[in-house]
Amino acid sequence: MSGEGRRDTLVPYVLDALSQRHARFTLREPFRIRRLPTPELIRLAFRIARELEARGLSKGERILVWGHALPEWVAAFLGALLKGVVVVPLDDAAGCGFARAVAETTKARLAAVARDSLDAAREAFGDSLPLLVLEELPELVAERSAEPPEPVELGPKDPVEIVFTSGTTSEPKGVVLSHRNVLQNLQALEPHYRRWEGRLGWLVHRRPVVTVLPLSHAFGQVVGIFAPLLMELSPVFVSPPGPSAVREAIRAEKALAAIAVPRILSGLRRALETEARKAGRLEALREKRERLEGAGWLRRRFAFRRLHRELGRRFLGFIVGGAALDPEEERAWKSMGVLAVQGYGLTETAPIVAVSTPFARGVGAVGHALGDQEVRLGADGEVLVRGSNVAEGYLKGGKLQSLTDEDGWFHTGDLGEWDDHGRLVIKGRSKDVIVTANGLNVYPRDLESALGAQEGVLEAAVVGRPAGDGEQVHAVLLLEPSLLSADEAERERVAEAAVRAANERLPAYQRVRSHSVWPQADFPRTAGTQKVLKRELLASLDGGPPARGSAVDETLRAFLRRDDGALPEDRKLSDLDLSSLDVLELLARVESEGEVQLDETRVGAETTVGELRRLVEGGGGEGARLVQPRMPRWALSPLAGGCGSALRAGLAGPVLALWCPLRVEGREHLDALGGPALFIGNHSSYLDAPVVFKALPGPVRRRVSTAMATEPFHPLFTTGGSALERAWQRLQYGLAVLAFGAFPMPRGSGFRPSLGYAAELVDRGRHLLVFPEGRMSLDGELQDFRGGVALLATRLGIPVVPFRIEGLHEVLPPQASWPKRGQVRVVFGGPLRFAEDAESEKVTRELERAVREA
Repeated sequence: MSGEGRRDTLVPYVLDALSQRHARFTLREPFRIRRLPTPELIRLAFRIARELEARGLSKGERILVWGHALPEWVAAFLGALLKGVVVVPLDDAAGCGFARAVAETTKARLAAVARDSLDAAREAFGDSLPLLVLEELPELVAERSAEPPEPVELGPKDPVEIVFTSGTTSEPKGVVLSHRNVLQNLQALEPHYRRWEGRLGWLVHRRPVVTVLPLSHAFGQVVGIFAPLLMELSPVFVSPPGPSAVREAIRAEKALAAIAVPRILSGLRRALETEARKAGRLEALREKRERLEGAGWLRRRFAFRRLHRELGRRFLGFIVGGAALDPEEERAWKSMGVLAVQGYGLTETAPIVAVSTPFARGVGAVGHALGDQEVRLGADGEVLVRGSNVAEGYLKGGKLQSLTDEDGWFHTGDLGEWDDHGRLVIKGRSKDVIVTANGLNVYPRDLESALGAQEGVLEAAVVGRPAGDGEQVHAVLLLEPSLLSADEAERERVAEAAVRAANERLPAYQRVRSHSVWPQADFPRTAGTQKVLKRELLASLDGGPPARGSAVDETLRAFLRRDDGALPEDRKLSDLDLSSLDVLELLARVESEGEVQLDETRVGAETTVGELRRLVEGGGGEGARLVQPRMPRWALSPLAGGCGSALRAGLAGPVLALWCPLRVEGREHLDALGGPALFIGNHSSYLDAPVVFKALPGPVRRRVSTAMATEPFHPLFTTGGSALERAWQRLQYGLAVLAFGAFPMPRGSGFRPSLGYAAELVDRGRHLLVFPEGRMSLDGELQDFRGGVALLATRLGIPVVPFRIEGLHEVLPPQASWPKRGQVRVVFGGPLRFAEDAESEKVTRELERAVREA
């Protein structure tokens, strides 16, 4: 990147990114990882630009981009930008009516839609708007030239996008952002980056940054698209963005930082505290946090080295946006040596107004104004902003309306103050300020922070309720999930104790005068940024609190597309027509929407609704249970690979040569694989894996990882068993990992991390060896395949190679303790491929047939 001169559009940043050699855009889904190097993404954007041109779209016309974060989303956005076509981003949670109204208001010519949002788009637009599927764009535009398209004359005030910030009105209002608006943020960051690039560029270049902010929001675009293009970062999109998925992404990607909304931080912290509580370390953890709050960053990081080892030693901290970060949450993470940087801004300011510095003392401030924009406080404390970052105007009713006053100031509607260091502190929205009968102003955020710190309170929302000549301070408390099923008396006891403890910390005029307990699993929230919708809270309070429900009930009803009330406690997930894939996706949805991290080892198709509800609410059985096994990433090193080859040659090789003369057929089917493949076959002997390894060609054999059931190593993967048993099992397990690249794959439940690890292995170019029967056949006949193999076959996006082993059951059947010599035959069939949306049961049966007929 040259970085010379002051650019007046975003186009040079896009073109410069062609030279990035190491950066890439990554999408982590539950069962698949997709990576697109930045130069390839830019060339895809060039092709998309030519596709738009071929479809007759020209400068100033509008297209909708609807869906969750994807590399193809970024490419579509940049392709439109290059041709001057205005993007209208829609959140993946947008309703059909809202999407239809936006399309009509903007006179959109085309919609690029993620596959998950395709049904909603068809319902919203019918035949009135052509649809392109984002995930299919690479194939659609493959024949287009990858050279930069003919340049379009663009200026600083030309619009880049129209962002709609309201999702419920019949006449939506869009914020028109131009090139100069977005450039203000980039050009404020660029000098600082250039100053340190020579000395610290190695710290940033190629480094993954996990982001869970939606690309439909301006802040998500700055940190997920433009800052990476400027700084040669590698964004990692996580879908769906539940706490456990974010945590795994940080660890697996060796991320430098994570960019998230505050709810992700609170979900991760509670997961850590839950683990500490189970281990009896919670009080010690909290005491250590309090003791080290004022200590230096390195000392705090060393003191919490276990946490940093869990998240990854390269992880520095969080960049928080989209909503206000609670000071108590910020204090908790900083006390553990995790940096927490928060930005403040609005869509109308494109979006960043101020940003805090990583090592600043204290909490609560959002820092100094970014770049050359002006920020001041009005007479009533309202934050006013003026500068080139302020949007061109609102699009409403097809007309552009100014959003600044006659002096060019944008009135944010947020109330703020300056701290002793000249940093901006946001007190809350002016419309949320509560004016008491005494004429005193109460800022809800101060009270919400105090209430949220109390035992048993997950979150609090403070609102003003009419009372005489003023308003009364009323707190709505969202209690911990474990209290959702408690009786009313217990819930009220916890609520009263929390209010009483918070009031002791507050001045008299700020104290909570009344309170209520929110009966549902979560507050109503905005899509994407997850801000609490206080107007809906007030409406519910005025009309009586809504019916009580659990996160499980709400998510299940949405997942099954039904609204017939609570589901029976004894209803099994399998009785709800949920496949193994559905169960896994349901768990990810509950985690993401319910802000919890589930103990997934206790969930399977036979789990009942009641058991799942109690698990989410903090219950569950006692005694020995499966634990989440650590994936053996150490076995992927070259040293481990060499030791494994030696182990197979020294131990397995002589045994097979002596007892199992081998004949291999169908090897020609492996010649055209080119990349990773999924090998599946029958399982009738303990020697199956060694025989398959010997039958494979050397280049393939050296890159195979074998899925291994955890049940034979029961003491190792449960909380039970003696120390001697666990030591013996650990030795056997280690040898299996070393020799055959084995990794744990539980049969019944707890296999979600294993599927995620399988996706990671494929991402590293490794083949997978799976025996889909789950258990060895006692009579040598092929057993029914388990449904989990269909997840791998459809979601990993790799060819499936069936094979059949003959004669090995006679050499060493499961019941035998000593082999007898016999001829063994391994037959490889032709590779098969399956569509991602193929029906799970049909895929399972097709794979079973292919193994029989190999």
